[in-house]
Amino acid sequence: MTNGAGRRSLSRLCRVLCLLAVAAVVAVVAVVASPARVAAVTRAGTRPVTLTLTGTVVRAELSGFEPDFDPIDRVVIAATLRDTRPPAHALPDALLVLSAYLENFQPDTTPLLPDLLHPDRTATALGGFMQGKAVLVNRGGRTGYRGSLLVEVFRDNSAHLVLDVDREGASARAPSLRLKGALTLYKDLSVRGQLRAERPLSAAETAALRVPPGRMPSWQQVVRGLSVRLPPMRGTGGGNGGNPGASRTSLSSALPRVARAPSRPRPSPVVPARTLTAGGALAALIVAALLWRRGTRAKEPSHPA
Repeated sequence: MTNGAGRRSLSRLCRVLCLLAVAAVVAVVAVVASPARVAAVTRAGTRPVTLTLTGTVVRAELSGFEPDFDPIDRVVIAATLRDTRPPAHALPDALLVLSAYLENFQPDTTPLLPDLLHPDRTATALGGFMQGKAVLVNRGGRTGYRGSLLVEVFRDNSAHLVLDVDREGASARAPSLRLKGALTLYKDLSVRGQLRAERPLSAAETAALRVPPGRMPSWQQVVRGLSVRLPPMRGTGGGNGGNPGASRTSLSSALPRVARAPSRPRPSPVVPARTLTAGGALAALIVAALLWRRGTRAKEPSHPA
C-alpha cells in the first residue's frame, strides 16, 4: 500500500512538472513571437516601400530662354536610394539619375499649378518647374526602372516630385510604378529627401532590384543613354497669372560655380528652337527691308551738278 501510494504521488508530480515545462515553453514563444511582432514583420514585407534620397546636383548649366524670357537650366541629379524597412525586407541601395530641364519663373510669369503632392491645393511660392527622365540603376549596375519625372521647385529650395517608372523588360500590360516625395536642395548643391511608392512592389518588381552586386555605371554613362526633349513652356508669358512674389531658385544663382567645375568642355548656351524661329523670322524681315531700300535707291535717276 505504501509503495503504491508513493508511485502514484511520483506519477502526479511528474505530470505537474511536465505541464509546468509546457507552460514555460508556451510563454517563451508568446513573448518572442507575439501577434504584434508577427503583424509588424508581415506589414514590413507588404507595405509600400519608402526610400531615402541622398545625392548631388552633378550638372547644371544655362541652356536657353523661353519666349517669355524664363531662363531654362539643364539639370542632372545623381542620388542613392535607400530602403527604410528592416534589414530582413529592405531592398539593396540603388542609383537614381534624374536628367531634366528646369524652367525658372519670373515674378510676372509664375503660373498657378496644383501641388504635385496635394492636387487639391495650389502650389504656392513656386520658383520653377522641372521635367525630364528618371533612371533607377540596381546594385548590379543594370537599369531596373526608367520613366519620367515632374518636379515643382519652390523658393525655399524645397521641391515636390513625382516619378512614373516602368520596370526594364516588363510587358506593355505591366503597371507603372509611381514614386512621390519631397527633397531639399542645399547651398553646397547636395540633395536630400524621401520617396514613397504608391503601392507595394510585386515579386517581379522586387526582383529587378534584389540582384547580386556588380560594377556600377557613372552618371555620365546613364545620361548618355537618355534622350531628354525640351518640354513645353509652363510660364504664363507675362500675363495676368503672374505671381509677384516669385524669384529664381538658388540653383540658378549657383550655375556659374557648377559650370566651372572640372569636366569636359561645356558647350555654349543654346537658345531653344522656338526662340530661334522667332528670331530668324525677325532677322529675315530686316534683311528684306534693307534689300528693298537698296534696290529703290539704285533706281533713282542721278542729277548733274
